[in-house]
Amino acid sequence: MINFDSEPRLYLAICNLLLVVAAFLSLYPLLKTPAEKLKIFTYLLLATFTITFTAFRLPVIVYNVALNPDESMFIVGAMTLAENPIYWESVDGCTSGPFSFYAITAFCEFLRQPYDYISARIMGLFLMVSNLLLNFFTLRKFFSIAVATTSIFCVVAFLGTTRHPDFVHFGSEHLPVFLLSIMSFLYAQIIQSSKLQKSHLFWLGFVAGMVLFTKLQAAPIAASIVGLTYWFIYRKKRKQLLSYFNMLTLGGLCVPCLLFASGIYFGFSKEIWVYYIQHNLGYGSDASIISGLLESFNDPSNIFTKIIVVLTILIITFQIIYKKLFKPTAITLFIVVFISSSIFAVFKPGFMFHHYLLLLVFPTTFLLGYFIYIFLGLSNTYIKNTGIATVILITVSSTLIIPLKNEYITTTKRTMSVSPIGKEILKYTLPDEPLIVWGESGKHYLETKRMQGVRWSHTYWGMYSDSLQKLFRKEYIKEFQSKLAPVFIDTHANEGSFILRKDCGYETVPELKKLVNEKYQFLTEIDQQRIFVRNDRLAEIKKNESEIKQSDGTE
Repeated sequence: MINFDSEPRLYLAICNLLLVVAAFLSLYPLLKTPAEKLKIFTYLLLATFTITFTAFRLPVIVYNVALNPDESMFIVGAMTLAENPIYWESVDGCTSGPFSFYAITAFCEFLRQPYDYISARIMGLFLMVSNLLLNFFTLRKFFSIAVATTSIFCVVAFLGTTRHPDFVHFGSEHLPVFLLSIMSFLYAQIIQSSKLQKSHLFWLGFVAGMVLFTKLQAAPIAASIVGLTYWFIYRKKRKQLLSYFNMLTLGGLCVPCLLFASGIYFGFSKEIWVYYIQHNLGYGSDASIISGLLESFNDPSNIFTKIIVVLTILIITFQIIYKKLFKPTAITLFIVVFISSSIFAVFKPGFMFHHYLLLLVFPTTFLLGYFIYIFLGLSNTYIKNTGIATVILITVSSTLIIPLKNEYITTTKRTMSVSPIGKEILKYTLPDEPLIVWGESGKHYLETKRMQGVRWSHTYWGMYSDSLQKLFRKEYIKEFQSKLAPVFIDTHANEGSFILRKDCGYETVPELKKLVNEKYQFLTEIDQQRIFVRNDRLAEIKKNESEIKQSDGTE
């Protein structure tokens, strides 16, 4: 396996060269060229974008270490689903729906890949490259190839060169962003086609229904696009309104109905409603969307709200004050709806986890595309070409990696190293036996390849409200009692963590403390994590060790 040290100068120099080449290619559509040359150019450009983005991301992809707790949750859940494929029976992703887990399971099972961080990030890379391509074609349909080229180049430069862990790990936003990109492309097909295709409406609704079960936080964005599509149908097909409305609605209901029907059949319909729908709606802090937006302007990692505000002011100034004309279209309304619903989705929970900002990447890109489209409409060719060249130049100069450093140092071995805690787990468990963790440390499941003993691979789900805590803890203990895994680990530390043992250790829950004290024996504490072994397993191992010693003594 390819590996990277702290200063892979030649490799990163090649990456920077690729970025510069992509920048120069992005200027090509500004020249007047025959259509057949532009077609060849499009393939070359998209290949360059893909290679550049992949090359920059490769050091992160082969870094087989967790960058975010959510990453471990997805991989552990996917690994567990390979053994018991019924989601909400064997796995509960808390605020994330089932499809992101199944995506990793399918990737690992069909391609015979190990369940590790590399596999998850390869899946994330595939989804992000697909997003780049889909949104390129959407922007080309909305505006022109020059707009699409410049806008997507900016995304390639930013997302390719960023090293922020929340932007490069596999997270809960990857699949919903991909599905929203499909919806954007289908919307472009619908509004640009001379004849409204019912198949496009069906698939737009179908994908929107899928978004609901990838991450409920993204549902307002999908719902807004669907709502705008209903408006477009109303404007274009008033005489045949019902049949087109029905096709879009039918598509939207397919996935939810299939999932709830499966839930009734397999007995997890209550879990969908209670643990996914209700608890997601109750998830969040008391912070308002406005306060979150205002705070974002002081956040160096959040460039998106700043760009949105600046571009909005420039567009309004030019269109309304200078040209004294602003006529809403199906495209401008889409951009407004896309941006406003994405801002709502990002800031409504009240927590600023930076991976939420991935939901703002492509709405910001569409606004940038509209701004470039207006700029290219200027009569002075020299001014508009110079302006676009300046955008590309600023993007390149602000994203080139100088000095040539790499934070993600890797080795030639892909296998995950086993920690001292992992070694203790392996001593007291068999390959087909589960592990139960109280707290968060998904790496213990992955390094030992032990399945989840309860639906939740971490216990932060019960942090946010009294009612949520009570129900979560009741179900956790119920499943714990039914499984009684050989090893139980409490990962809450005494210090150095934002969730401490004195507040959330296993002994703070009386029922859990009683169960552990009765059925388990404390083995050891490593790195402030307490390891407990089931009484009968510990007795069995001690007996075997004693018999071995006696046998050795006889010989």
